[in-house]
Amino acid sequence: MADGIAVDDLSLSTVDTAPVQVFAGTTILGAYASIAEAKAAIAASEIAGDTLFIETTGSTDGFFHVVPGMSIQAALDASGDGDTIDIAAGSYAENLVVGTAVNLVGAQTSEGEPAVTIGTGAGTTLLVTADAASGTLDIANIAANGGAVGVSVATSAQLAGLTQASYDVTGPIGNVVLDGVHVTGDYDKPQLMV
Repeated sequence: MADGIAVDDLSLSTVDTAPVQVFAGTTILGAYASIAEAKAAIAASEIAGDTLFIETTGSTDGFFHVVPGMSIQAALDASGDGDTIDIAAGSYAENLVVGTAVNLVGAQTSEGEPAVTIGTGAGTTLLVTADAASGTLDIANIAANGGAVGVSVATSAQLAGLTQASYDVTGPIGNVVLDGVHVTGDYDKPQLMV
């Protein structure tokens, strides 16, 4: 064809415009109409991966979502400062090392109690090593099946803040160790050791 464009065997496809996408790394595993629908697909094992990131199209407020059978530690390892790790109700037999200033949020029961239990029953359930002097580590709605220590903040850790809301530590000793950390304000937990 002269002065034009010839197209043979043209096929068109539609672009998925669902507002919520689930990623494993940079690969889109699925697109959904809502965050609830994406979480339901993950819970039903319709999609799976070591770490799953849920993002709303056009938003930077995505988060990692972990369900029983997945690893919270894998999500922590993939996270960056300021990320949120949303943990579905269940028990996770792993002790965690938190190297970033994240929001670690567990599901709640209908009574508002933690519906997430972490820990192996031995060692330190939650070791904070984050080096984020301007970041805050937020922990909410998690019960720790602690061994010798429920939460330990390493001397090398640097955080602007550490917030614990509905974090229950149980076990033989079940304490919180803040090594070289300056604590301000009121702290009413008898397990605090400085």
